[in-house]
Amino acid sequence: LSPSIYSSSGAFLFGNISSTESDAFFGSVVFLSSTSGSISARYGNIRASASYSPSLLSPSSITAALLNEGSNLWPDDSTLRVSLQVRDLHHNTRTLPQNAFAHASVSGQTFSGSCIPSNDNGLCVAAIQIPTNVFPLMGTVGAVVAYGLSVSSLMTSLGLVTLHANQPKPVSNDIALELPLKTQI
Repeated sequence: LSPSIYSSSGAFLFGNISSTESDAFFGSVVFLSSTSGSISARYGNIRASASYSPSLLSPSSITAALLNEGSNLWPDDSTLRVSLQVRDLHHNTRTLPQNAFAHASVSGQTFSGSCIPSNDNGLCVAAIQIPTNVFPLMGTVGAVVAYGLSVSSLMTSLGLVTLHANQPKPVSNDIALELPLKTQI
């Protein structure tokens, strides 16, 4: 008769099951940190089981991507969207809840957005509203976008977003035609 240890998910036996002189059995079990489950042991008619869930760690790293098409921003849709993903020290995306931040600097002004990453995949989208009065009257202007785990920490540069001017609306026979500016590239 030999003892057995098994897991429903998220763990596996590491090494062999050993015994002591007092007929106590033990084995090392490795838990996969991003899943939860139960572990059971059996020796003859004796059975024992326990549930486990991983302890979450604080985010330690963050990555980002711009979601605006072609890194362009227009006055009629002036929300800059930044996708953020956090990970802990072990690269798990399931972390303790903590805000993630993004900001855009343009013409000496800084505009910020934040979000709380999902418990499932560490993702969230920070929306940064750029006021229409910041857009140039003619041509384009660049906005530098950065992100981080804290507004007080060193932010990582994500890149440059181009803010396009508000286009004059054509008027013909006292009728003004206004279409989304985004389509006029």
